[in-house]
Amino acid sequence: SVKNTLKRLQIDYVDVLQCHRFDPDTPIPEVMQTLHDVVQDGYVRYSMLSIIASMLIPPLGYAINKSTPFISMQNHHNFIYREGREIFPILKIIHSTHFSDCPCFFGVGAISWSPLARGVLTRPLDVQTTRGSTNRLDGALRKKDKIVSIVLMQLYSTKKRNSGVTASIVGTTSLRNLEDIIASIPLVLDAEEMLLLEEPYKHIEVIGHT
Repeated sequence: SVKNTLKRLQIDYVDVLQCHRFDPDTPIPEVMQTLHDVVQDGYVRYSMLSIIASMLIPPLGYAINKSTPFISMQNHHNFIYREGREIFPILKIIHSTHFSDCPCFFGVGAISWSPLARGVLTRPLDVQTTRGSTNRLDGALRKKDKIVSIVLMQLYSTKKRNSGVTASIVGTTSLRNLEDIIASIPLVLDAEEMLLLEEPYKHIEVIGHT
């Protein structure tokens, strides 16, 4: 399928190939070997994984020891949904130089998807939208012990230095929104702001695959 994609796009290789879901019926070593093969054959430069539970990391590490490592992990993570962050400590361990001599430990980026919670974090809390009526996270946000600035919530969701995220996948329907996102890059949350954002969070039911 990779060869057919390259032919259709009229290119020689792709920079990153993402394994978006793990097939539970396919052994992990087989998946990793396939990703390894397309990299070694020059069709793909790097591979990444998406929405992987932390319990899969040990078998992944074993398989990776015999194949090309992936460069990043994509999980659902934002201000009002942080259940996927269980994997961040594992990625930090993988980053540790203490294990640099072991092939199965390497630098892995943490990429968050839906960092603005389907638009919930881009509008005042009392604004109702058609899409918002189906959002299971709206209620969780309104029940928080404290109401914090929408700007702070956006920053928390998208800043790697604050939440363990290397990068965020952001979607926008306007140039103005994109410019606002870019303008937030230099901003830093101080200790008091981080405490305000961290303290109210309570674990909620896991949504989807994270």
